[in-house]
Amino acid sequence: LLLLLLILLLFVTTANGFCPSKCTCDGDTNNLKAKCIGAGLDVVPIQLNPNVKHINLTDNRIATVHFTLSFYYLLETLDISQNALESLGMKNFVSQENLRKLYLQKNVIKKLSKDTFKGMRQLEILDLSYNQISEMDPQTFSDLTRLSFLDLTNNSVISVDSGVFQNLINLETLLFPSNQLLSISYADNFEYLRKLKRLDLSGNLLKQIENNSFQ
Repeated sequence: LLLLLLILLLFVTTANGFCPSKCTCDGDTNNLKAKCIGAGLDVVPIQLNPNVKHINLTDNRIATVHFTLSFYYLLETLDISQNALESLGMKNFVSQENLRKLYLQKNVIKKLSKDTFKGMRQLEILDLSYNQISEMDPQTFSDLTRLSFLDLTNNSVISVDSGVFQNLINLETLLFPSNQLLSISYADNFEYLRKLKRLDLSGNLLKQIENNSFQ
């Protein structure tokens, strides 16, 4: 009986990886999930099963994602909201080729670099709301051709550089309220958003909307 219990324990450990304290890991081998909500984590845990598909790290103290996500190349959902992220760095999501949903709201991210979301060609939902973003490189979203939902609510964006939205050809929802936009012009790339169904620019500082801005 003891031997059977040991074998069972080994099987469960192998299936779920080594689940950190205050985390829960469950699901079958085709849909592994890990939840570490309010677990007091300072970094993304690297001891989870590498086949995990859904990770929830809400309400921790994680300040960086450098070199920690490459272990989980099958991820489909990643939630790092309500943490202490100031920067996402460059190419830290490059191994997330299967990621479809990324939640980064309520951090302190200030800037989005050229290769921040490099390689994320399957991403459909990106939530960057309630950060401190004031700068977005024109190539920030260049690989996100399947993105359908983008939330930039409550940031500090003053203007949108030409090219930022150019590759978001499947975007249906763009939420941009409570920023510091002063004007809307043709150069803001709305012309590329041919599938856009919802656009929210409320709560900005708009003084001017130029001709053909939404052509």
